[in-house]
Amino acid sequence: MRGPRAYALAAAVALVIIMILHPGPLFQGQVYSSSDTANANAFAMVGNRALSSEGYPLWNPFLFGGMPTYASMSYVRFVYFPGEAFSFLQDRLAFPPMTWAFGHLIFGALGIFWLLGRIGLPLPARILGLALWLCFPKMLAWTVHGHGSKLCATMYLPWITGAALGLLDGAGRRTAGLLAVLLGLQMLLGHVQITYYTLMVVGFLLLARWVDHLRLRSAVEPPPLRATGWIVGAALVALMIGSVLLLPVRDYAAWSVRGAGEGGGASYEYATGWSFSPRELDTLILPSASGFGKATYQGPMPFTDYPNYLGLLPIFLALFAFGPADRRLSTKFLIIAGLSLLLSFGNFFPPLFDLFYRYLPFFNKFRIPSMILTLVYFALAILAAIGAHRLSTAEAPNRSFSFWASAVMGMIGLVMILFGTGFFESAYQGHLGDLAVSSGRPAPMPAVQAAAWRLHKADLLRIGTILVLAAAVLLYTRTRPRLRRSGLVWMLGLLILVDLTAVGSRVTHPENSLRQMMRGRNGGAVLGRAPRLLGPYDRSAGDRSADPEYLELADRIGHDRIWPLGRVAMMNDGMTAGIRSLGGYHPAKPAAFETVRERLSSPDESSARLAAWMAGRLAWTGDRTLDIPGALPRARLVDAYVPADGSLEEFLDRVQDGEIDPAARVALDREPDPRPVAGDTPLPPVEYVFDGLNSVSLTASPDRPAILVLADNWLPGWTVQVDGRPAELLKADHMLRAVALPAGTHSVEFRYKAPLLRETLWLSAAGWLTALGLLLAGTLPALRWAGRRKRES
Repeated sequence: MRGPRAYALAAAVALVIIMILHPGPLFQGQVYSSSDTANANAFAMVGNRALSSEGYPLWNPFLFGGMPTYASMSYVRFVYFPGEAFSFLQDRLAFPPMTWAFGHLIFGALGIFWLLGRIGLPLPARILGLALWLCFPKMLAWTVHGHGSKLCATMYLPWITGAALGLLDGAGRRTAGLLAVLLGLQMLLGHVQITYYTLMVVGFLLLARWVDHLRLRSAVEPPPLRATGWIVGAALVALMIGSVLLLPVRDYAAWSVRGAGEGGGASYEYATGWSFSPRELDTLILPSASGFGKATYQGPMPFTDYPNYLGLLPIFLALFAFGPADRRLSTKFLIIAGLSLLLSFGNFFPPLFDLFYRYLPFFNKFRIPSMILTLVYFALAILAAIGAHRLSTAEAPNRSFSFWASAVMGMIGLVMILFGTGFFESAYQGHLGDLAVSSGRPAPMPAVQAAAWRLHKADLLRIGTILVLAAAVLLYTRTRPRLRRSGLVWMLGLLILVDLTAVGSRVTHPENSLRQMMRGRNGGAVLGRAPRLLGPYDRSAGDRSADPEYLELADRIGHDRIWPLGRVAMMNDGMTAGIRSLGGYHPAKPAAFETVRERLSSPDESSARLAAWMAGRLAWTGDRTLDIPGALPRARLVDAYVPADGSLEEFLDRVQDGEIDPAARVALDREPDPRPVAGDTPLPPVEYVFDGLNSVSLTASPDRPAILVLADNWLPGWTVQVDGRPAELLKADHMLRAVALPAGTHSVEFRYKAPLLRETLWLSAAGWLTALGLLLAGTLPALRWAGRRKRES
């Protein structure tokens, strides 16, 4: 089967797999809910409301004293136009609410189907690779836990790799245009880390081709000068397309936690969070070896809800991918997998990670080293498909080797089944305890160990049975060449699908098998069932704009802020009711405020002084509120100043120690004009005219020259006008916004415009024109040639 029929079949197989993995979202209109999903959706609701009243929301005033939305990629509507198409299907044509995810999954499945076809594999092997790519637990978890941009960007990886291989094999303008468009769209999705990994793959394949040329030095492998030019040119055009997002993001990164560390990147500790420990290598073949997730997980990562499982059978198939005809390509993907695995170890394997962190451009901007395991999944899907094809088509397989390979696999399966009967229980529980201690965790409770063993036991029995069945299939088809060619890959693929969907069901339905720690009736910790993630789709879910509790809280704090503590410290949902918070969650929060936030984690008197300085009017635990003594208004007038000296940390120390009274004076980065004049009478309060997302309008009536301080983050892009005329924006207390005012009544407006946005819009448009021109220039001659051939025939 070739051409459109083959791709129609591939799309149908992908849809069937999605039906198996996600029946609720596909057929019942359900959606997955998680903390990451809720946090991301909260500002989406606020931003969508703002579109009709204020225009495009470029600033989020509700978290961390304010932060950019566009440059932090928390709101980038209309940039990635396929997303708008999916929104139209879901909102206007009543498609399932997760159509965006399913559409990208099918797109990615067709991509790896196409890539494996370029390599030269037949239909069964291409379908096997497709199934692996969709069913790996990491892909499934990203769909379930609200990592949409990560998932969608990853689905471009096989297409981009295939286009790069095409250029390396001699393709020209049309493929270069395709590569530029695909890379540009991936960049516009806003997950720069996945795009970076994609470029690493393309760069490695290009470097490997040069190494082949230098090693062989013959006409067999000519220098890939033309391919290098097309790939570099396509990447530059893609960067032009993506510049409308990438350049504002890069500009803001210098002010966020992504750029506050060594060399302008994330701090080493932040960058290496969620490193994959070598002690967890066994989870690649035994998903519950370190506990599966939630309460049962005992590994060194802060927490996880799923393992980085590959499966023994796909690894076994990948071992057969190194035949004489395809050894060079298979070796390249093996090296990609090996390097990615070593990089995923992060600070557990510093020699390699530190080399990349310190010297590879922009690598230090990223965190979660285990995310690069995506490339291991990608390489394994390709290698397993190649290996399965070689097993099924060998005309005269080495009977002795195939017999012993099957025997070894069957023996491993039988040992797993034996261990799964209970023989291994005490050793496994001892291993969990040792792992917990070495990871800095308390020894797991007996109930936790029992829950983890139940999961591990089921894994041992299932994987062992699958290996025994796979060994039997290999032995049976070893002497039946017709069955081996026509049915072996399909049978092995079915066994792999059974294994991966069993693991995947724990990710999609954690309530059926996973356990998490909860607070018991007596206040102690108890082990309870994990919450259900699937629920009916409600467009207003998480919208607190009409919640009486949140409305009351918003009314009490007015234009000021809450200080969230405990379980609500990292929640974003209050912003939909207009609540400004000193907490919340975002991976690219402003670096200056992160220094403040770290000091607000404990509810003591010194921390309360900081909260008061940042207009924290109420401390909130989710169950009760407490007034914060001495809370300053967010907009206030001050009649004394001192030049800012020292660092932000030193300033915060002095505020917490009570050495500085922020209500009495302000530290400024430059001399104000006019200079404030101290007086005996209190300055009047500042009145709000408009308190929006992109602008704040105020009225102030000081009876003497004074400094108006707005306790919101100072960042490039903010300007201020006084009585309609531009004024000098001052930095107050090392991180806040301020302006000097003469005596009298004045209107003051602070306004934000995202730096570089207007300029990069034109650059992106030029990139699109260039990429489409390449595609058109390469397609028209091909169409004319095809038409001429048709007329001649």
